[in-house]
Amino acid sequence: MQIQSGLSNAVDAGHVSASGKQRASEAALELVEICNTMTHDGRILDESIAELRDCVRHYSDLELMTRPVVRRTIDKIFKTGEITDAERSELYLNIEKLLPRELQQALRGKRNAPEPADRARGLSLEAYDFVVSETHYEDRTTAIVRYATQGDDLLLMRDPENACSSNAIVIRLPSGFDVGFVPEFAARSLAQYLDAGYPYRARIRRILPGRVSPVLVVSTDVYPPDTSVEGLHRSSGGWPMALAFAPATPLIDPKTEPRTRNNTVARIVLFAAVAVLAAVVLLTI
Repeated sequence: MQIQSGLSNAVDAGHVSASGKQRASEAALELVEICNTMTHDGRILDESIAELRDCVRHYSDLELMTRPVVRRTIDKIFKTGEITDAERSELYLNIEKLLPRELQQALRGKRNAPEPADRARGLSLEAYDFVVSETHYEDRTTAIVRYATQGDDLLLMRDPENACSSNAIVIRLPSGFDVGFVPEFAARSLAQYLDAGYPYRARIRRILPGRVSPVLVVSTDVYPPDTSVEGLHRSSGGWPMALAFAPATPLIDPKTEPRTRNNTVARIVLFAAVAVLAAVVLLTI
C-alpha cells in the first residue's frame, strides 16, 4: 500500500509539473503577444493593458510572474502604458526559454540567416520571424480558425495612415481575411522594403493554441528587386478593404411574420391601385 501510494504521489507530482510548465509557456507567449502591440512610440494599446491585467490574474500562481524582470516590466506598463525596446528585449530574454525552441528566434524579429526550406531563400536580403500582433481583435480569430493553415502564403499590406504607427503592416490570408499586424520592432525595417517595392514571401510557420486566440508565427523573406522567383509578392503600397463576416441572419418572430406578409400584400394592392389610377388619367387627357 505504501509503494502504491508513493507511485500515485509521484504520478500526481508529474502531472502537476507538466501542467505547470505548460501554463508557464502559455503565460510567456501571452506576454509576448501583449508586448507585440506596442506602437511606434512604445505605447501599449489600452485593450492590451486590460488583457495584461487578466493575464496577471489568471497566471498569478506561477513563478514566472514573480521574476524581477517580468514584475518590473508589468508594473511599468500598468503605471505608464509604455514599454521601451530595451525593456521588451530584456523581458523576452527572460521568458524565451519557456517557449518552444522554434519560437525563441521569433522573439528577436530577424533571423541571422535564411532558412534552407527552399532555394529562393538563399537569395533573400532580410529574414524575419515574428509572432503576429493583434490576432484576437475584430473577426480575426474566426478567420484564423476557419481559413489559416500552416504553410499558407500571406500578403503583407502597408497601412501608412494607421493611427498607431506609420510602419503598420497588415497581414492577410489568401482568402482575403486580415489576421493581424507585423509587430512594430520588425515592421520598422520591413516597411521600408515594402514601400520600395521589394519582392517578398511570407508564410505561416506555426499555428499554436492560445488562451485568448490562436497564435500565428510567421516567417518573411525579402528579396532583391530584380529577383525572379515564382510565388513572390510585392506590396500594393496600400491595403484595400478586407473581407468581413456577414452578421447572423435575424430570426423571424412567428407572431410578427403574418403581419409582415399582410403588409407586403397591402403595399402591392396599393401600388396596383395607383397604377390603374394613373392609366385612367392618361386615357382621359
